[in-house]
Amino acid sequence: MLKPLRDTVFAKKVEEKNRDRGGILLPEVAKEGEYFLVEIVAVGPEAHDLEPGDVCYYKQRLTQDAGNGIIVCKYENILAKKTA
Repeated sequence: MLKPLRDTVFAKKVEEKNRDRGGILLPEVAKEGEYFLVEIVAVGPEAHDLEPGDVCYYKQRLTQDAGNGIIVCKYENILAKKTA
């Protein structure tokens, strides 16, 4: 098991149901923007506002694949935390 250091965050992508206004399910390639939802798996000690299980928006082009569906993110590149 790996433990993130400093402001590093481990996360996994969350599948988001993308529908247009008419209720038609849109494929992944039809989405606009470079952002996606991630579920936080583990956080480093400097990622103060996050906990495992939080769902956040993250910039897609700024990740590294760690294997097993886990991506390595930097805390400063997390855009928003999704709330209920």
